[in-house]
Formats: sequence, structure tokens, C-alpha cells
Amino acid sequence: MNMYEQILLVDDEKQILDALRRTFIGRGYVIFTALSGDEALKIMEKEKIDLIISDVRMPQMNGYELLKEVKEKYPMTIRLILSGYADSSLIVKIQRESLAKRYLYKPWKNQELIRVVEQMFRVE
Repeated sequence: MNMYEQILLVDDEKQILDALRRTFIGRGYVIFTALSGDEALKIMEKEKIDLIISDVRMPQMNGYELLKEVKEKYPMTIRLILSGYADSSLIVKIQRESLAKRYLYKPWKNQELIRVVEQMFRVE
């Protein structure tokens, strides 16, 4: 297994991005962070992102819009949602359109998040 998978974390709250980044320290992943959907797409134009973890509720471009675009432009990128809101209508839309493989809740448990990410890379 290539131990340099590239993960992009997307959330409009910097403290959440910092906490997520810390979760992956020392695990052999290359981590990118973006505070918005637009920023995430700019990173994806330059980098080969293997897995994206996105919040759902964000200003300007929400997680649904971001993942829809990622699926169209980068179909091989694994897409996960991490959200603190049971924003059911958007989540249902995301699931119905197969825009994300898994849905994780905030606050997340570090071990569970690591396990899910490792599982996603094994499945691919």
C-alpha cells in the first residue's frame, strides 16, 4: 500500500481543520486543508487528492455542491462527509446521488475516523 495517500480536509472552521489535521499526524498521509469549497477545488487542480473529507454546511459553496463537482471532475477521489448537523435534506441528496461513501458525525472520534479512512484506502 502506498503510504503517501493525499487527503484533503474541507471545513469553514479553522479549529476543526487543525484538529482534523492533528488526527492524521504521523500516519503516513499527505494532508491538505481548505476553508472553502472554492479553495478545495483549487487544491484539487494542482494535487492528486485520493480522499476528500468535507463538511456539509459551509458558506458560498456547501458540501453537497463541492462533492458534486468533485465527483464530476475527479471521479476516482474517495469522498466522505463530516458534519455536525443532521442536515437531513442535504445528506439524503448526497447519499441519493452517491456523492459520498460514508457520513461521519462531529464531534468525531479520532480512532473511528482513522479506521474509516484506512478502510476506504483498502477497499479501493
